[in-house]
Amino acid sequence: MSVRTHIEWTRGDNGEPGATWNVADGCTRESEGCDLCYIERQPPFRMAHRRFDGVGVGSTTGVRLYPERLSLPLRWRTPMRIFVCSLADLFHKDIPDEYIAQVWAVMALAPRHTFIVLTKRHARMRTLLGSPRFAGLVYQAINSILAPGNPRRIADDTIMAALDGFARGHFMILPNVWVLVTAENAKWLRIRANAVRQTPAAVRGLSIEPLLGPIEDADLSGLDWVIVGGESGPGSRPMHPDWARSLRDQCQAAGVAFLFKQWGNWVPESLLVHGKKAPAAFLATDGQFRQLVDGKPAQAPFAAAGDITIRRVSKKTAGRELDGRTWDQYPQLMSATAGIGVAP
Repeated sequence: MSVRTHIEWTRGDNGEPGATWNVADGCTRESEGCDLCYIERQPPFRMAHRRFDGVGVGSTTGVRLYPERLSLPLRWRTPMRIFVCSLADLFHKDIPDEYIAQVWAVMALAPRHTFIVLTKRHARMRTLLGSPRFAGLVYQAINSILAPGNPRRIADDTIMAALDGFARGHFMILPNVWVLVTAENAKWLRIRANAVRQTPAAVRGLSIEPLLGPIEDADLSGLDWVIVGGESGPGSRPMHPDWARSLRDQCQAAGVAFLFKQWGNWVPESLLVHGKKAPAAFLATDGQFRQLVDGKPAQAPFAAAGDITIRRVSKKTAGRELDGRTWDQYPQLMSATAGIGVAP
């Protein structure tokens, strides 16, 4: 099933909404950024009464596959940016290699779209993508799609490029597939960024959402895109503006595209025009957090420079401006032919 989505980073260059392509749903919490995962609040989960079976790392909703949805992008004629598995992690251990290969085959045969894949399963992604065995599975999947006689009327040159690219155990780097790892703090950024740097992809990046702490001196080498955002939803944790500013400045210095997605449900009081009577808290630059009582911190106030008052408001009220503007930078787009490479 696919739906148009208003997720900011899926919007096209013309501002039109992108889409989601949920060939699987469900996940297992992998690290602290997953603690308040949004998927169980989404309609498909609420309607089916699917919830995580516990709290913290290792709790799961179970994973379900929807093979009948695999061919959907081949039917969509209008080019779009597509979020692959917005309700799952494509590299989850319960999604077979063969199924991921079918997803890759569809992406190879639909070059008009840009597919964006996010994962916390950095090790499996790095090992699988580019391996001769996986390339062979993609090649088989392409042939399976074409077996009924090309009912989707895929262009001959697209078919030939896909078959040639994945033949004989070679892994073609698809210019229309962007691969990002997600990280919530400095520890996971170091680990997952190293993995995505070693992954064959036309565009490699980081989705740092929710940003849960300061990340200084990030190694952004070999990366093309960084998305940053605060957390939203019940119990959401605040993001200090200095954390977002630091990553923006690091991206600018490194020549990496930067997109600021949202503040989430907590926003610096200084940015609010409305909502100044909303619940307030005091946030230190190191992430320490105190609720305010009658306008004063419930415990001893912080004294360090940069400590701020924040307020809990709706995501819409908080907005997505950082230092007076939106940041909607995208990676330099590669042409449909010039960007194609083959991993050894």
